[in-house]
Amino acid sequence: MAGRGTTNLALALVQALSFSRVFKRWKRKATLLSIAACLAAVALIALLAAMVCAVAALWIYLIPYAGPVGAPAIVAGALLALCLILSIAAYFTARHKPRVPGSEFASAIWPLIEAVLAGFALGNKTKKAKAPPKDE
Repeated sequence: MAGRGTTNLALALVQALSFSRVFKRWKRKATLLSIAACLAAVALIALLAAMVCAVAALWIYLIPYAGPVGAPAIVAGALLALCLILSIAAYFTARHKPRVPGSEFASAIWPLIEAVLAGFALGNKTKKAKAPPKDE
């Protein structure tokens, strides 16, 4: 009996150590993922700042040619045209129904998959075997 308990304890310790290794890997991956997300957020902020600087530079460049009233109007018109183009592109992208190769096969085989799963669910209910009659 003592050997069996020691073996079970050793197996439990080995399992706990392997779980701790898995959790360490997950923790490391989560840390790296959070660092990558922070870097992506900083890059997005830098991109937005660069776009704002480009708009301001265009505005300043146009002041001698279009005047103090025309320059902001031209910049606003350019931004409005960009917004309109991006909105139209987003609309058509959202309405596009992608054709996935093999989707006909998946829709054709789905009833078979459902039948197999139903068979497994119903077949899992086993009946108790009757005890053999006792000889008197």
